[in-house]
Amino acid sequence: MYIIPALGGAGLARKIAPFGNYPRWSPDGSQILFRTPQYLGLNRFYIVGLDGGQPREVLTEYPAEHEAILSAAWYPDGKRVSVWVGHPDWGPDFRTVPLQGGPVIKSTFVPEVVKQLREVASQGIVEQTMDFTFSWAPSGRAMYCGQTFRGALNLWKFTVDPSAMLVTGIERLTVGPGPDSELALSRDGRRLAFTAEIQHIRAWDYPFDAGGGKVKGPGQPVTPSGMSTWRLSMSRDGKNLAFSGNRAGRSQLWKRSLDDTSLGPIVDDDYIRDYPRWSQDGKRLLYDRINVSTHEDLLVLWSAETQEEEPLCDARNAYGGFDWLPDDNSFLVSEKNVRTNRVEIWQLSTDKKSPATPCGRKLISDSTYDLYQPNVSPDGRWIAFGAVRDLPTTLDSTLYVTPASGGRWTKITDDKQWADKPRWSPDGKIIYFVSRLGGFFNVWGIHFDPARGTAIGSAFPVTSFGGPRLGMPQHLPSVDVSLNQDHLVLTIEEDSGNLWILDNVDP
Repeated sequence: MYIIPALGGAGLARKIAPFGNYPRWSPDGSQILFRTPQYLGLNRFYIVGLDGGQPREVLTEYPAEHEAILSAAWYPDGKRVSVWVGHPDWGPDFRTVPLQGGPVIKSTFVPEVVKQLREVASQGIVEQTMDFTFSWAPSGRAMYCGQTFRGALNLWKFTVDPSAMLVTGIERLTVGPGPDSELALSRDGRRLAFTAEIQHIRAWDYPFDAGGGKVKGPGQPVTPSGMSTWRLSMSRDGKNLAFSGNRAGRSQLWKRSLDDTSLGPIVDDDYIRDYPRWSQDGKRLLYDRINVSTHEDLLVLWSAETQEEEPLCDARNAYGGFDWLPDDNSFLVSEKNVRTNRVEIWQLSTDKKSPATPCGRKLISDSTYDLYQPNVSPDGRWIAFGAVRDLPTTLDSTLYVTPASGGRWTKITDDKQWADKPRWSPDGKIIYFVSRLGGFFNVWGIHFDPARGTAIGSAFPVTSFGGPRLGMPQHLPSVDVSLNQDHLVLTIEEDSGNLWILDNVDP
């Protein structure tokens, strides 16, 4: 991180920290609060002075179990930092933490505000923006943040009684389709600047030569513009696309025919269905199904022939990113070990009929890494996966390959940039993945020797997204990649927007 004079000037940038992002000035302008990159809610926060001294980590008491700090902001006295804590419950949860020790103060809400927030809360808020920025008014009598209402992310004001840290009122400040985000307050607290975006997140289909590692022409969107499309799976024959779609705050799993463009929900009810993955023969769809009322979470099989669901097993500790083995009788899933608190790769069977008990065996685990996105080579001999670990100043995700029968891990990517979503070419000789090697997220490829089980040469770029207007979203856990010999289907975001200023927000 660097600081420069507000009016710029060549050669005047001064380095103050060797890592970090999202800087926030302290009220007196003498320090900067910043964080390390976010993935799965794993943020770490630091404070650094302007003299370029060593950053010191703060807020180390979080996350507790089932909690993570989504964002942090200075409290107006400059001696405390407030955090927005994420957990399975509804709505925002703010805690204010003294930097020099002392009790943590939890903000509470009067019943009327609780009622309004429950109405405001909607499915898909995390997927739509991943923007949890908030700011205190200099008076300490108000906070400003974003909340989603009926599918639109707008800016809201919380009125606060600072003596008791009690939220006594809520007011909606913007009413457009959103997302309205990246808010910033003027020093006197009377003016609020923000970004008003026009955002389309859809699945795009690109003509592709999977054996040569080349996109052969411009892509086109294949899901509706009025629906945010995230995780997706194309059938192996390229005829059907299953995807998680959010429209007007309602999340459903949809099926789109790539032959005749027909579109419809997999099942039209109030369950949340997500993380779809077609079987090798394209006759069954595996996904996660959540009952919002009871919080029951199951892995489910859906038959394209009978249009019926079959529950498989409990999915409360499972992570999305499934992949089928070539025989279509079992699949791989990332599963959290509640004893070690590490995410492991398991093989689960489709023959298991009791949803209340485990239905598989552990394949890959490690005491220092969490393992995600297992993907099986076409011949079933190799498994590619992402290994994630929390380093002191960043999060590291490196791709590895290991024999499906068990054995040594072979590194496929270096640890210089985040690597994710490994996907095999149909001939098993290229591993495709997503990385930010060139500054923006793109699809990359690396050649693979199926006989030796090793990478060949260096990674090469496949797509060339070079700006925020059209490219892969920053919230990578919700991004997906699906391919066959002739098609590459990606989660793509189209963005445009303007800066706006609201006057007299804290009179």
